[in-house]
This record gives sequence, C-alpha cells and structure tokens, in this order.
Amino acid sequence: MKNHLLVLLIVSFLFFLPFGSQADQGQPRIVRVGAFNYYPAIFKGADGVIKGFLVDALTEVAQRENIRFEYVYGSFSEGLERLKTGRVDVLTSIIYTPERATSMDYTKTPLLSEWGELYVPLKSDIDGIRDLQGKTVAVMKGDFNAAGFIDLAQKIGVSCRYVEVPGFEEVFKDVAEKKVDAGVVSNVFGVPKQHEYGLRPTGIVFSPFDVFFTVAKGKNQDLLALLDGYLDKWRHQKDSVYNSARQKWSHGSNGTLHVIPRWVITSTVVLAALVLGALVFILLLKRQVRRATEEIRQREISCRGSVAMVKLLLDSTAEAIYGLDTDGNCTFCNAACLRMLGYEQPEQLLGRNMHELIHHTHDDGTLSEVGECLIAAALRQGEELHADDEVLWRADGTSFASEYWAHPVRRDGKIVGSVVTFLDITERKQAEKKLQDKNRELERFTYTVSHDLKSPLITIQSYAGMIRQDMEAGHHERAKGDIKRIEGAAEKMTNLLNDLLELSRIGKQMNPTSLVDMSLLVTNVLSQLVGPLKQRLVDVVVQPDLPAVYGDHRRIAEALQNLVENAVKYMGDQPVPRVEIGCRQNDSEVVFFVGDNGQGIDLRHHEDIFGLFNQLDAKSEGTGVGLALVKRIIELHGGKVWVESEGGGMGSRFCFTLPLHA
Repeated sequence: MKNHLLVLLIVSFLFFLPFGSQADQGQPRIVRVGAFNYYPAIFKGADGVIKGFLVDALTEVAQRENIRFEYVYGSFSEGLERLKTGRVDVLTSIIYTPERATSMDYTKTPLLSEWGELYVPLKSDIDGIRDLQGKTVAVMKGDFNAAGFIDLAQKIGVSCRYVEVPGFEEVFKDVAEKKVDAGVVSNVFGVPKQHEYGLRPTGIVFSPFDVFFTVAKGKNQDLLALLDGYLDKWRHQKDSVYNSARQKWSHGSNGTLHVIPRWVITSTVVLAALVLGALVFILLLKRQVRRATEEIRQREISCRGSVAMVKLLLDSTAEAIYGLDTDGNCTFCNAACLRMLGYEQPEQLLGRNMHELIHHTHDDGTLSEVGECLIAAALRQGEELHADDEVLWRADGTSFASEYWAHPVRRDGKIVGSVVTFLDITERKQAEKKLQDKNRELERFTYTVSHDLKSPLITIQSYAGMIRQDMEAGHHERAKGDIKRIEGAAEKMTNLLNDLLELSRIGKQMNPTSLVDMSLLVTNVLSQLVGPLKQRLVDVVVQPDLPAVYGDHRRIAEALQNLVENAVKYMGDQPVPRVEIGCRQNDSEVVFFVGDNGQGIDLRHHEDIFGLFNQLDAKSEGTGVGLALVKRIIELHGGKVWVESEGGGMGSRFCFTLPLHA
C-alpha cells in the first residue's frame, strides 16, 4: 500500500512539475524574443518599454522557469529574418502556413484567434469591396492578412494598388492621414485601435486563422514545449495571468499578475495523491471536451468566414435579391434590394410580407395578378416565374417598373421558401418609349415630307404642261404667268428643304454652352425683325431684367425668333397687335414666354401644332417646320415647351424652360 502511495505522489509531482518554481536553479537562461508592433499583444510604448499582454504572460514564465527574456524589437519582416539566422530564439504572433512550416516549428496551442479586416476613415464612401476598384490599400509587409485580402480581391475582379508598410501601426497611420484609401489589419489590432485613429471597419472580413509561438526548425524544442505547456494552461483557466493581461490591455481594466505561492503547490501535490484516479479521469474527459470545443470553434470561425463571404458577394451584385418563407415574409435581403426599394436597414424588411409591401395592389388591397402568380408559382407550385414588367412600390410611396424572377427553395424535397431577384428597368422602359416615339416621328416625317414635297412638284408639272400649250398656241403672256407659278412652287420646295435641313442639324451641330444674357438676346432678335414688326404695327413689350440661362446662344435665339415670327404671322385681324416677352416663377423653375393677342389656338390643337408640317391654316405662310424646330431646340437643352390659349380670338402664350445653371 505504501509503495502505491509513493508511486501516486511521484506521478502527481511529475504532473505539476512544468509549472513549479525553478527560481533557485542557478543563473537564469537568456531567451531572445523576436517582437514587432502587434498591439495589444506586444508593442513598444511611448517610454520605449516593450509592453502588452504577451509580455505580462511571459513575465510569469520567466519568474517560474528562471528565464530572462530579452525582446529584440523590429518590423515583422525583420523578425522572420532574425529567426532564420538564429539572432532570436523564439518569435511571437506567427500564423501557421505550410510554407513557413518547412523552416519553423509551432506550439500546438494557439496564442489567440483572429481574422483580417478592412478599415477606412469614418467619412469614407467605401462600404463594399467593389467600392475599392482603382483605390489604394495599405498592407503590412509579409502579413498573411494582406495575402488573404489580395487573393479575395483578385477572385472578385477588384483591382487595387497596394502599399507595403512595416507594421499595423503604420497601416492605420497612413489611412488616418489619407495617404491611402483603406488598410488591411488583424482584428486583434484593429478593434482596440480604430477609435484612436478615427477609423471604422467596413464589414469586409476574411481569412480566419490562429496565431502561435514559433522557433527555427528543429531548434529550441524544449523552449517550444515549455511555452506550449503554459499556453495550454493559460487558455483554459479564466483567472490565468494570460487572460487577465488580455483583459487589461484589450479593455483597459487593471489586470494583475497571479504568481502561485509554493505552499499552494505543495498542498496541491498532497491532495492530488488522494484523488489521482479521479483526476486522471477528469483530465482525459477535459481533453476530449477541449478537442470537441476546438473543433466547434474552428467550424464556427469557418462558418463566420463563409457567411461573411456570402454576404459580401450578395452585397457586391447590382441585382436586388431577397428571400421569402412560405408565408411570403422576408428572410434576408442584399444592399441593392434596400437601395432600389428605398430602405436603409435590413430590419425594415425582415419578417414583413413582401407581396403586400412592394407589389402593386388594387384599391381593395388585394394583390395584382402578377403578385398572385408569384406566390402560387414560386411557393405553392414550385415553378420558377419571370415577369418582365412588374410594378414595385418603394418606401416613399413611389413605384417603378421591374423585371422580376422568383425561384423556389427546396429542402428534403419540400418547398421551404423562395429566392427573388429583380432589376429596376425604368431607364430601359424610358429608352424603349423614346425609341417608339422616334419611330412614330420618323413614320410621320416620311409621310409628311412625301406629301408636302409632292404638292409643289405637281404644281410644277401641271404648269409646265400649260406653258407648252400656251407656247404652241402663241399665248406668251399667259406662259409668263405659268412660269411665275412654277417659280413660286420651286421656291416653296426650296424653303421646305432648307427648313428640313436646319431641323436635321439641330442636335448634331450644337455649339458649346455658355451663359446667355436673355435680355440682350431678346433685343438682338427683335432688331432682326424690325421690318415685319413695323409693317404690322406690332407693339412689343419686353419684361426687364430677364434671368440669364446656360445654353447654345445661336439656337436659343433661333427658337425665340421663330416664336416671335409665329406671333406676328397669326395675329389675325387684331386692330392693335401686341406681343409680350417675359418670364414667371413656376414652382421651382423659371418659365419664359412669348405671348400675343392674336387669333388664339383651340385646346384640341395644343399638342398638334408642335408636330412637323402641322399648320392650322393651310393657306398661311411658312412650311410648318418652325414650331417643330423650337421644340427640338428646347428639349435638347433639357427644357420643355407648351402653349397656353383659351381658344379662338383669345390670343396665345408660348412657354418654355431653360437651365439656369451649367
């Protein structure tokens, strides 16, 4: 029995030996530690002293194992070189990679777990990885975080310029001083330092990994085993020096070092002898629990990285995407979906019925036919649905045209929801409408040109035959009259062709825009029309101090001249003809106008008169191109033109808008 107790005591003593005190065993062993700025793990303070939670933790090792740690401080790349050349014995905070494992040995237990993050200034417009296209990113030379980010950016097709700096501190300094647009650092460094530098994380995370102590391959194996033992103990004791130091440096609490007294160790050895059997069982069980916990933790890190990557990919696409459960409630949404629907946070959509929220509804609140089909096809029937012209509603009550797809999601053969994607096709619909309008305009133009050009040609042909008959009959005076009519028809055709040519040039030969003094422009236009104005005794009234506009001076003058000429031409039998030129404030825009007290325009012709060759009086002068030309000029300046008239004999007012700013 005594022999058994003696064996138990010896085994218990050996079990606790790695953590016993060796302070009385001669001169301390000197260990050179390669360190670099890795706040809060290890860094050089303003006073030049090496600090951090690793320094506090290693202090305990030094006290217990009769070791004197000498810190050789420098950049990360310098630390790697010093380890290779034997100038340091151990290196802190190193990530495991298969390439490094060929020249280094690592502790089995990690120092800490971390992942890379991208940081930007607080007011930066960088929110997604695609926002980095063409930007400059600072990275630490030789850093695994940098390699992970560069690989991620390349896979997504984002091209950045990278600036290498010695350490994480320099990365944050360059971002804070706006020498670069963003910076890649470890979350361990970034979390406690981001507020100090006025930076924020973008949510772009990548490359979860663990950090270890390392020594040169095949060297200092006893030191590596010693540190591994302490790490194993520290990581699983809440009140260990390591965890207290991490709390102190990471969150500002006043952590203290805990050195286990000798009498506690002795008492523990005695107690261990009594409960060794139970202790061995507990240790084996704890080891299994620890392994299982580590596996779960690794899976959790991997899962977090996968979720972050999926979220990144969803938010990087320009197509809006959201998910539905079988009741039509939103389960997730991407950034494009929020933007197109006018919401700011995912919480504003999550859990809400998307069909009732964004689909076009009837007055009684029921869904549109397309909305009903989406629910039935995607959720009930398990069919994919594509709607190429579905109206969706935004948060502010406005709507837009969309192209819409619904895809059922199955689990174990059962439909559990659907994934919906859509695009805002407002611009496409507008382009299609413009193209249709252009086609209709081209059809009208072709028909009208052929009709209006045919009329003078018929006249010419008819009178050419009459001239032949008159000449044969000797009626020379009558032939002269026929020739005059032919000349008039030819002149009309020439004027018509000239007007058409001028209309075709607008938009192709626009002059550079400049600030146009409208008061001076009106004066110049009226000076060119002195003849017809005096001939009809027209009284012209011009509003003073007209606002200046931006545009093509020559074309604006051309439009104004056409409007004044039209006002004189259609004055009718008005005994006191009057033309008024001015402007008025209309909501948020300035409206210019040319008004007259002439024959007026019936309401049903207010749109027709701006069409090509649309003349209300076929016997009037002109070719019918003038108002079409005015409309083209004003619209090319981004304005609009219309007519206001209460009907026949009530006068007319032609109104138009022009940009007041460049």
